[in-house]
Parts: sequence; structure tokens; C-alpha cells
Amino acid sequence: LKNLKRNFPDELDQIFDNVNWSYCFGERDDYVIVKLNGKYNYVDVYNNIISEKLWFDKAEPFYNGYATVCVGDKYNFIDGYGKILSPNKWFDFVEPFNGNGFAEVTIGDREYILTKNGKFKELPDYN
Repeated sequence: LKNLKRNFPDELDQIFDNVNWSYCFGERDDYVIVKLNGKYNYVDVYNNIISEKLWFDKAEPFYNGYATVCVGDKYNFIDGYGKILSPNKWFDFVEPFNGNGFAEVTIGDREYILTKNGKFKELPDYN
């Protein structure tokens, strides 16, 4: 990770003036993961913070259109517009979306398949 000072538009400059951002790039260079006061978020190529209301304890690079985010010990996905995929259900464990548009998620000891439209279906227990 490197330190980087972003040049924000005037309205954001007042808030983020002289901030050193930690950053890394994901699958595409469209978003930069930034860290401020111990919380993470994403900045797009136009210097917009994609989720101004919610900052995350952990943030992963975008992969197949979504990034894995964590608040406390619960996980979810965020799209490039800052929308949480499943705002009413947060998960104990997640795997990134695969090329077919599915992600494996866990709530407690139950495993589910999550689709990119936020619907999920419990996987059968073969034990």
C-alpha cells in the first residue's frame, strides 16, 4: 500500500484536505479503496466516494461487479453505485461472485447461494 493525496472537488476538499489515503486497485482501475480514521470506502475515477453514508471495517477490491465489505463482523456486497446488495441480510462469511453471477454466503451454520439481484437460496445439507 502507498500513501496518496487525492484532489477532490471543492466541496469535498474542505472535508478531505491533506488526507493521506491508503489505496489498492481491484480487478479494474475504476475504484480505489481508501482508508480514513480506520474505516474504508471506495473512490471512483471522478473522485466520488461511492458510499458516503456508510464506511466499512473491511473492503475488498471489486470482482465481477461487486466488492465484499464488512461492518463489524458481518459481510455484504456493494456495487459501483454504493448500493448494498442485501441491506436487510448481512452474512457471517462470503465468497466473491463467480463468473456466473452467484456468490456463496453463510448465515450461522447454513450456506446459501446469493444472486446479483439480492435473492438467495439455501444449499442442501449433504451431511
